[in-house]
Order: sequence, then C-alpha cells, then structure tokens
Amino acid sequence: SDKDVLKQLLTADTYPFPHNKNFGIICNTRSWFKEHRGHYGLNLKELLSGGANSRVVEIDLGKDGRGRERKKTDILITFEERAGLLTHPVWNFAHSKNDETDPVIRGKWIREKLLAGTIRDVPIEVDAKVSNDHSLTLREKFEAKVNGDAYCWSCHKKMNPLGMPFESYNELGQFRTQDKLADKPIDATGYIDGTGEEGVDGEVANAVELAHRLAKSTRVRQSFVRHAFRYWMGRNEMLSDSPTLIAADKAYVESGGSMNALVLSLVTSDSFLYRR
Repeated sequence: SDKDVLKQLLTADTYPFPHNKNFGIICNTRSWFKEHRGHYGLNLKELLSGGANSRVVEIDLGKDGRGRERKKTDILITFEERAGLLTHPVWNFAHSKNDETDPVIRGKWIREKLLAGTIRDVPIEVDAKVSNDHSLTLREKFEAKVNGDAYCWSCHKKMNPLGMPFESYNELGQFRTQDKLADKPIDATGYIDGTGEEGVDGEVANAVELAHRLAKSTRVRQSFVRHAFRYWMGRNEMLSDSPTLIAADKAYVESGGSMNALVLSLVTSDSFLYRR
C-alpha cells in the first residue's frame, strides 16, 4: 500500500506464505509446516480455508501462454507474539550464536541501526564470556557478569536492555516462554532510552511492545531515512547533505510514510543529481 512503510516493517504481525491452488504449498513452505506446525499450533487445512488466525488472499496473475487464468493464493498468518522484522525468526536467527541467543548483538543492532547510537569495540583486556552454569538463565548470567561491573555496564547498558526482550525467541527464532536448560520462565522485560521522546523511552514488557515503541520514534524514522540516503547515494552523508536529508524526511512524513515519496525526494536532490 506504500503507506507507513517503516511502521509496517517494525510492527506488522502478519506474514505471507505462498500457496498455489493446483500445487498446494510451494517452495519449502510445506516442509516448514511439517516441522513447525506443532510449535506454532498451526493446522494446515484450517489455514488453507482461512480459519484460525489466518486469511487467504488471492492475487490475480493474469493469463498464461495458453490463455488460461492463473491465480496465486497467499496465506496471511497472524502471530500474536510477533511484530515486524525484529521478531521475525530469520532476524533473530541471524543475530544469535550457534547454540544460544545473543541479547548483546541483538541490542547492539537496534542501538546502532535504528537509534543512531555508537558502541565501541570490546576492549582487549575484557574477558567477554559469561558463566556456563546451565541452572542460570542468560539474563541471570549477564547480571552476575556485567551489571555489577561499572566498566562493563557503561557499554552494555546501551545494548542489553534492548536485546533482553528478544529472549522470548530462541537461537532459531522460535517463540518460547521457558528457558529449557535452566527450567525457568523467560523474563523478556527491557527498556528504551536515549531518544528523549515521551511515549518511546521507558520500560517495555516484551519485544512486541519494544517494536511498537520504536515505530513511533522520530529518531528511528530519521535513521531509516539516513539508511535510504546511504543506499541510493552509495556513500555516507556529509554536513552539506543536511538539506537533502531534511527534505527527504519531510517528504516521507507528509506523504503518510510513502517509500516512493522518500526515494523520489532523494533522487531529485542536489546530492544525487550533482554526485561524482
């Protein structure tokens, strides 16, 4: 719909799964259902009929070479525990270790990519390892290792509170409420700080709330515009690009969050037209 693009990226709770009436679930989606239907509580027949927490949307693809009507059907599945790309299994899988979650790298990504913050590299003298005690949750391990050390916490306070809400998703991105190794419930609370925006900064109960808060942030929106600038210009911004960035942000806001309007503003700017 090209409306509220950033908000949809961060908060959408519906995911499409391609389906063809003649061939059933296409690509690897059928095997995905076999593997995960028990975990997600999905019933394939119910989904195909548009029941449960899903709806079927038909997309007209026109006619094939023989003049026959072609139709593709997407199953849109709504997950209450998901909100946009930050809670998507792929994002959480990509920002995990091989056999466990990593709230530090998840929080670092949000701080740097969405909140325009900076995190220094790990100092060479720091032993960046947590306890191997499986009776403790990862949050408890970090509290014992990092929170009580002012030197470590000076950096980790920018990452851990943003990454801990994603403990609701394991290293494969699957939703969970229990830490199986520690046999304890997951504590997915966290908080956002540094934006200076009312309604954004503050404690969050889980990753879904965190994503919805970030979607309301002016800083996150301006970071989004800045990333678009870097992509289409092929370079980082400079001070002389301020008018271009301001105009692009204004175009995005006034168009109701249109990506087309944002790109059009960028490629018609002096920064783009007079690039070298």
